[in-house]
Amino acid sequence: MATFLSPAEVVGMAVETEKAGRQYYEQAAGKAGSAPVRELFRFLAGEEVKHERTFAGLYAKLKEQPVELPFDWDELTAYLKVITDSRFFLGPDKARALARATKDEQEALEFALQFEKETLLFYLETARLVAEPHRAVIGEIARQERHHIRLLSEMKAERRGK
Repeated sequence: MATFLSPAEVVGMAVETEKAGRQYYEQAAGKAGSAPVRELFRFLAGEEVKHERTFAGLYAKLKEQPVELPFDWDELTAYLKVITDSRFFLGPDKARALARATKDEQEALEFALQFEKETLLFYLETARLVAEPHRAVIGEIARQERHHIRLLSEMKAERRGK
């Protein structure tokens, strides 16, 4: 059975994704053994807070002024559901538990990297669901997610060498 979502619901999913990401990063920062990894996770937790606020504002606007749905809405919502059903889109309790369960910094960095990649994919698809004026906001967050991916990749490579 297909699951149908409104653009506001999809943006609401983005808010929840950012909350879970923040909670993962906070937990992972507390567990990190090295200062560079701890600081990176703290930075990323702060970024998630900013994104959460941005999406919460966008959610409020979309709730007030529903937008016209794209022609392939059914297909797109089914696709988004597949993305968000992955293990990287977790609720807050699961995100914290996963951070606690990581065996080392490399595993924590790998999980964070995969989470950011799937989040980026989700936002690129979400951008198709909102009115043109809001696409720039999501585009900027996608740009920031790409930056996070680069930071995590660099840290992972640096730590692997130690």
